[in-house]
Amino acid sequence: MAFDIAVSDKSDDPGALRSAAQELQSALSGHLGQPSGSQAGDLHWELANGGRIWLKKVLLIVEGQRFADVERGEERLGIDPGRTPGAGDDTD
Repeated sequence: MAFDIAVSDKSDDPGALRSAAQELQSALSGHLGQPSGSQAGDLHWELANGGRIWLKKVLLIVEGQRFADVERGEERLGIDPGRTPGAGDDTD
């Protein structure tokens, strides 16, 4: 599967950026079906090869199976996705 997406890292038009994100979401849904889930408003699709595709704002992230498996395990365990690994905990 291939996608051609015209993007820019600068815009004075937030409406155009929202529109680009909606168009990308629509294109992904057209190829992959409805999103499998979301986190903090960011959508993801599970892939047949075990990977995962995230749509974060106008950022498309494709994760390999290994990384996606770790992420799914953390989700099942209820681990906060916003944590900073190795930063210690606040229970001392």
